[in-house]
Amino acid sequence: EIIAALDKIRDHYNLDRLAQVAAAAALEDQETLCANVKRICATRDWFAAELRALGYEVLPSHTNFLFCTPPNRDGGRIYKELFARRILVRHFSDPALCHGLRISIGSREDMETTLAALRELQ
Repeated sequence: EIIAALDKIRDHYNLDRLAQVAAAAALEDQETLCANVKRICATRDWFAAELRALGYEVLPSHTNFLFCTPPNRDGGRIYKELFARRILVRHFSDPALCHGLRISIGSREDMETTLAALRELQ
């Protein structure tokens, strides 16, 4: 019952101690951190432009993910198709969000793979 009580207050994206130590060490290396932030932002901006070229509506983002709506507004179908290809994105069942997808920004190679799959699904 102690674990059940802890589960009620634990964050959904809980980090164990090892992950916390690794994150703290990464934050101390400002040069590498800044280089990674620049790389992620550049990849995000490139990917957003490519999505727009495919007709996707892409919300402005200053994060490591994009929320986008496909031209056919069928985010659920595209989510399932990408999942079948082992490409993981988020789809929400909430009526206000169900037409779109949340796509985390990975490496340029990962995003090129995702983009190629999205082109095939057009």
